[in-house]
Formats: sequence, structure tokens, C-alpha cells
Amino acid sequence: MSFCDGRFMLSRSRILVTLLVVASVASAGPGASTQPKSGAAQAQRKSYSEIRRKDQSRDPRSQAKPLQRDRTVYRYTTKKRAEQESSKGIPPGAHMTSRGGAGRPPSAGQAQRQYGLPRKPEVRETVRVPQGQPSRLNKVYGGKAGKGELTSTQRVPSKSVQKVVPLKK
Repeated sequence: MSFCDGRFMLSRSRILVTLLVVASVASAGPGASTQPKSGAAQAQRKSYSEIRRKDQSRDPRSQAKPLQRDRTVYRYTTKKRAEQESSKGIPPGAHMTSRGGAGRPPSAGQAQRQYGLPRKPEVRETVRVPQGQPSRLNKVYGGKAGKGELTSTQRVPSKSVQKVVPLKK
């Protein structure tokens, strides 16, 4: 059976479905979304201490292999730390991106979201990791899906830091 007013026609089942949808949205509360959360939104909800704990437990278990050839990567950090690393080198276990491509750097907020950083970086270092450097390649915890990271088990020499670029806020 259907309700007919001359202007529209609705079946009982369609009215029932509409009422159920309205009721479920109303019961979800103000500001609640009916769309499923994306992976990035769920990752942002995790606390940084949980992400760091997972990362620190995984890194020692990952096997370090010598790089087959030089690799250009990026490292997002503070200005002060970049100055130290330019003179003394990058310490073992420091996180870098898995690849460095052409193009302008992302803003500080974008870099923080993409790579799961605890705070907004100030600069981006371009680092040329030398061939033979023992390195671990892993995925980024707390960042954008598909992003990778590189960590080295030995200090990366200071001459490997090629360029330091300030990031937009």
C-alpha cells in the first residue's frame, strides 16, 4: 500500500527506513558523524606515547641492511637540531622519510600529519644517506597510510646533510 497525495508517493517501508535513519542520527548526539572514520582520523586519535612505544618496540626487531646505493631522504626537525646535525651528523635511530622526491616541501602541519610527528617541524633537511649505511625501512606509525620511514643503526655523517629548508607554518 502507498500513501498518495497527488504530489508524492511513499511506500510504508520507505517511510520506515527514513524514520530509522533519522532516529539513528538523532541518537548519535550533536556533532557526531554517520560516516566511518578514515585510517588517518583514527591514527590522529592515538596518543603519541602509544605510537612511540610501538615504534620503539618494532625498530630493534627490524633487520638493518646496508643500502645498495646512495639514497636521498628527508628529515623533519627543529632548526636547532638541524644545526647540530649539520655539524655532528644524524644520531643512530633518528627517523627520516623513506624517499625524498622533487618538489616543494609540505607545510609544517602537513608534514606532522603525514609522518606522525609529535610536534610541528620547523625545517626539512635533505639527507644523502651513503651506500653501505646500515638502515631499516619500516612503515610510519601514526601517519598517513603508505608512508615509509628509514632509520639507521649508525650515525649518518654530517657531510650527508645537504640542505636545510624552513617550512611554512
